[in-house]
Amino acid sequence: YGNKMIVFGGKDSSTVSSNDVYELRLEGSGTWSKRTTTGTKPSGRHSHSALLWKDALIIFGGQDQSTINLNDMYSLDLKTNVWTKITGSGSVPSARFCITGATALLPNDKMVLFGGTATGGVYKDDLYTFDLVSNTWEAITVTSDNKPSERSTHQLYSYDENIYIVGG
Repeated sequence: YGNKMIVFGGKDSSTVSSNDVYELRLEGSGTWSKRTTTGTKPSGRHSHSALLWKDALIIFGGQDQSTINLNDMYSLDLKTNVWTKITGSGSVPSARFCITGATALLPNDKMVLFGGTATGGVYKDDLYTFDLVSNTWEAITVTSDNKPSERSTHQLYSYDENIYIVGG
């Protein structure tokens, strides 16, 4: 975002999940600083997805300190540092984690989510879009014989209106 990398949450070596926001200046000395945020803050979590959209950091899902999988969504306005809980309608994905790279932004203001790890360690192979303007989820049915297998801890990239899945 600008000349900064924004980092939300994570888990430290003592297994404490955080809901802190840090930024790293990518120019000059490369200094880290903690952002002070207000609003409806998400709970501490790790293995969530994060996406930059316009002037906002969007986070979805992850796992909390009690190893509960989450499917909630929040937006941090990076100009005002105010968190807002996003209440999506439509086909909301089940709770999941290990989706750190599982989202990508399409050119039509839609976020794409593929896979992750559900409760019980079950890998997912489902595909969703989330319209960031109307706050609507849509489950996408893939009918191709070349559908990617279920996976987690993968990376999802978009180029034009195509998505690419790497690893997992």
